[in-house]
Amino acid sequence: EDFVLIHPAAAFATKQWGIEGFAKVAEELGKRGVPCVATAGPGQEGLLERLSDASGPGLAVLPPGTLGDFAALASLCRLYLGNDTGPTHIAAALGRKTVVVFGSSNPVAWHPWGTEYRLVGSDLPCIPCPGYRCLRYPEPECIRSIPASRVLKAVLDLLGRA
Repeated sequence: EDFVLIHPAAAFATKQWGIEGFAKVAEELGKRGVPCVATAGPGQEGLLERLSDASGPGLAVLPPGTLGDFAALASLCRLYLGNDTGPTHIAAALGRKTVVVFGSSNPVAWHPWGTEYRLVGSDLPCIPCPGYRCLRYPEPECIRSIPASRVLKAVLDLLGRA
């Protein structure tokens, strides 16, 4: 229970924080002696490869497995970091401390429950939105504009290392 589980995938671009951000957080945690493990779902191997390439040697990347495999892994982590996705809610339901990078979704309605958590999001006036695509900007600024420093701060805060 001494690792941070990172799940960088999301169903929509408006909920998908950049791989570079996840990589920076993993790298900074590694420098602080906090091991990180990343995984994603079937068909998301390319995302994991990009994360591995961007983050350096301190990140352990596991191949996608079944939902049961994910739940077992999540039940063992000290903290979970991901986007607003189903796996995030599974980790929260398992009582794992959770940091969620929020994009287009309504954080009041969709925040994790039943666990200690931190939300890192934007305060753009267009949030919440339907989220299937960005209706205001060429790219979904709600999620793309979140700096890794804010996510790292939330993770360190929940780990008691702030």
